[in-house]
Amino acid sequence: MTVGEYARLNAKIAVLKEIAIYYSGKTIDNIIQQLEAIREEVSNDRADIIVNDRFGNPFEADCYV
Repeated sequence: MTVGEYARLNAKIAVLKEIAIYYSGKTIDNIIQQLEAIREEVSNDRADIIVNDRFGNPFEADCYV
């Protein structure tokens, strides 16, 4: 999972939590729990990120998300 995908996952969770305040329901709660489980699963995984060096050449960088 890339850093961008991880950020989008966190944004989805935040939006669903906002919606859940006004529209409580088991479905929204279940979706939030599933997304949080995915986030927990990948939070310690390594991500290979494509970045550019100072000359503009792409290379893979290892990092943790």
